[in-house]
Amino acid sequence: MGRQLPVIQPQTFRCDPHELCEGAACCRTPETDPALSLADYFRLSRHTGLPMSRIWHDNGNAHIYFAEQNRFLFTLGLLHEPCPYLTGDLKCGVYEMRPRACAEFPYLMFNRRPEALEDYSSYRCLQNVSLSTEQAAYAEKLYELLVQEGQTEMQIFWGNMPAYFHVPHLGVFFEMAAKAFDITIGKDPNMTKSRTRQLVSNLRDMDNYAKDWIHEKRIDANFYKSALNHVVFSLVEDEIAQRFEGLKDTDLKPFEETTRRLIELNASLERTKCK
Repeated sequence: MGRQLPVIQPQTFRCDPHELCEGAACCRTPETDPALSLADYFRLSRHTGLPMSRIWHDNGNAHIYFAEQNRFLFTLGLLHEPCPYLTGDLKCGVYEMRPRACAEFPYLMFNRRPEALEDYSSYRCLQNVSLSTEQAAYAEKLYELLVQEGQTEMQIFWGNMPAYFHVPHLGVFFEMAAKAFDITIGKDPNMTKSRTRQLVSNLRDMDNYAKDWIHEKRIDANFYKSALNHVVFSLVEDEIAQRFEGLKDTDLKPFEETTRRLIELNASLERTKCK
């Protein structure tokens, strides 16, 4: 009989950006741009002392999900490439109140969306690893908080009406893009902000790409997602800021309790801290 190779047992997941990835990869690349919740903005506001509307204007972004054919769901997001809260020494500048999407990565993927792990197969921290019992329990409790905070947000911020954008063909997309460009340049005519330069760069790339298949008259969801984030942000920036400013302390009261529970939950998780 031939010699049997040893079975390599999976290790418990740990986050170590100095050893297991090239410089906090999950905080720097566009494919990991996080969707933020209203509760995340509430916590970032408490942590930084800045109004939620100011955080939205400076560091916010639209986050677009492909819902169905030519239909996209819009939620709150965060500028990425890299994250504006990533420090020079690869630590999280808002770690204690980091967005829930950051706290849950990659735990919820293991528990609820294991197929999504394939998208991160190049991440050394996710190679041949599994969750400990404590990490799996953490993921489930975090999911419970996600659902509770999401229900509150839907009621007080969106009026129980999810925001969708319908983009049936390229012509509609470029109409949206042209309007977004006019709005953005009107606010930043000298293109001093990186957000403006990103939008212009994305629109230029999309225009070049679209020429290859413009006769198909359809939207490639994966290719356009990043650009749609910037376009939609420009279109809704002021409206969303007004919604933030219209919130009352009583509206946000439920997030005080869920934030307390989140802090306790994070503190209870025994893992290598990614700060």
